[in-house]
Amino acid sequence: MFPRSLKTELHYIRHRRKNPSGCEYCTAYDDGTSQLVGTHGSMMILKAKFPYARWDNWKVGVHLLIIPIRHTTSFASLDDSESVDMMHIIKEYEADGYSFYIRAATNRSRTMAHVHGHLIKSKA
Repeated sequence: MFPRSLKTELHYIRHRRKNPSGCEYCTAYDDGTSQLVGTHGSMMILKAKFPYARWDNWKVGVHLLIIPIRHTTSFASLDDSESVDMMHIIKEYEADGYSFYIRAATNRSRTMAHVHGHLIKSKA
C-alpha cells in the first residue's frame, strides 16, 4: 500500500516519468515556487507537491519537506551549520505537533537524490 492516495501516487509516477533528470528541489528554490513555505539559514521548507495521505496509519493533515538549499545526497554530508539549521526547524515544528522522517541515501524507496526530511502533521 502506498502512503499517498492512489490518485496522488499515479500523478507522482507520471510526473517522475516526464521529468527524469535534474533536481526538482534545486529548481524549486532557484525559480521560486508557491510550494516554498520559508527558509531558515541553509534550509528551505516546501509543501509536498505529492503529499502522503497516511502516515503511521493516521490521515495526514499537512506534509512539508525540509531540504538543504545546497544540493547534497545524504544527511551525513550536511556540514555542522546545515545540521544545526535542520535541527532548529525540526524542534520548532515538533513543538507544533509534527513528526519528522528522513530516508537513508541507500533506501530503495527514496526517489529524490537530494536529501530531504518529511514533516508530517496528522489530522486531528
